[in-house]
Amino acid sequence: MKERSRTIRTIVLLILFAACANAAVQHLNVVAHAVRYLLGVASPILLGLFMAFILSIPINALERRLIRPHGKKAQELQKKLQRPLSIALSIILIIAVIAFIGMAVIPNLVESLHSLMVDLPGLLDQFKKYTLQFSDQAPQLVEKIQGFAFDTSGFENTLSAFLTNNAESMTDTVIAVATSVFGKVLSVTLGIIISISAAYQKERLTRQAVRFVQTFFSENRANKIIGFVRRARTIFVNFITGQVLEAFILGSMVFVSMLIFRFPHAFPISALIMVMAFIPIVGAWVSAIVGAVLIMATDGFGKAIGFVILIIILQQIEGDLVYPRVMGSRVGLPSLWV
Repeated sequence: MKERSRTIRTIVLLILFAACANAAVQHLNVVAHAVRYLLGVASPILLGLFMAFILSIPINALERRLIRPHGKKAQELQKKLQRPLSIALSIILIIAVIAFIGMAVIPNLVESLHSLMVDLPGLLDQFKKYTLQFSDQAPQLVEKIQGFAFDTSGFENTLSAFLTNNAESMTDTVIAVATSVFGKVLSVTLGIIISISAAYQKERLTRQAVRFVQTFFSENRANKIIGFVRRARTIFVNFITGQVLEAFILGSMVFVSMLIFRFPHAFPISALIMVMAFIPIVGAWVSAIVGAVLIMATDGFGKAIGFVILIIILQQIEGDLVYPRVMGSRVGLPSLWV
């Protein structure tokens, strides 16, 4: 009798699932809109939990080394002050790193872009003279390059006419962008608040999550899920710390190499490359292009080409030798598999 009722319940659930799946397929636009709405509502919470996870890495490190209590009163003081101090110092450290890198890179980039716009006609003439030596190998390409001209006054007139003709549509676009940015800023602010609260109560939240899993799953399955999550957390934390170490090594390699070969802007470019190392594939290209622009605005086209060649060589050394060694030791894999 019990087996029969279980079979009937399974059949009913399958029918309900099939009906729901059919309704979802027939109204995909409604489902997609609902999913986007739910993700939009939950985005501050998800962002806050992710930020709390990242924030817990320096918090744990600071808590192990921040206060060394001696005596009962000192231990009580540690319990009260250790977590708030660790959170505050972690936030200050992250803000300081971002501000330091921004102050090192952005002013140099703006100044160099301005110099580049002023000196672009002269740099273009240098490039044309450089390409003349390849006139025998690629005459058509060299002819097109020689016929190219860049008129800064014409560019300014074109830009002014474009802004005048599209002022109304651009105003609507600016308003829409401002509204979107305000919503994003609000979500990030809520995410920061949630992350601080979650980091402060991380042990309590962890106990509640473990209790939730143990309530809805059998003991054996719950233990497997909890063990998997703990192991995944450990590996992911090691991966993040490995990425930070690897980015620092790459930035140091670029900084020392630029000093040896006397490239300008060694510190801001190496700091930019260190930050962009966290972005796979695209980060290396973006940092190399920005660095080449900075150097071209100061020392010309030939020096920029030399910098690009240097970055390609260092990227190969870092990708084939340094990265597998560092990440392999962090995540517990042989360098060959990395």
